[in-house]
Amino acid sequence: MTRMSALVAPLLALVAALLLTALPAAAQPPAPVKPKSAIGVLVLNENDKPVPFAAVQLVNADGKVVRFDHTGPMGRVLFAPVKPGDYVVRAARPGVGKGQENVTAVDHEVAKVVVHLKKQ
Repeated sequence: MTRMSALVAPLLALVAALLLTALPAAAQPPAPVKPKSAIGVLVLNENDKPVPFAAVQLVNADGKVVRFDHTGPMGRVLFAPVKPGDYVVRAARPGVGKGQENVTAVDHEVAKVVVHLKKQ
């Protein structure tokens, strides 16, 4: 065995040992990322049918409108992300009615609320 191979062999063994100890950690999938808080809203009419294109407001505990959107064709809208806390969801559509419901957003969860519109 030459002097060079005598030096290289232990070095290669050390590199191989380091690589083998790092492989199990690298082979594991990353931890799943939890989604932020959200509020899912379903707006229904007096006959429990979805109301498309209803105006929906998300109002915080201070009475401030923090988000605004319209429902889609299936009467749904998602407000995400939102800060955890208490909210009022107000919805309205001309000719259909108005309604509101209270909802609490919890950290890393989707709070669901159904708002029934009633003619005024």
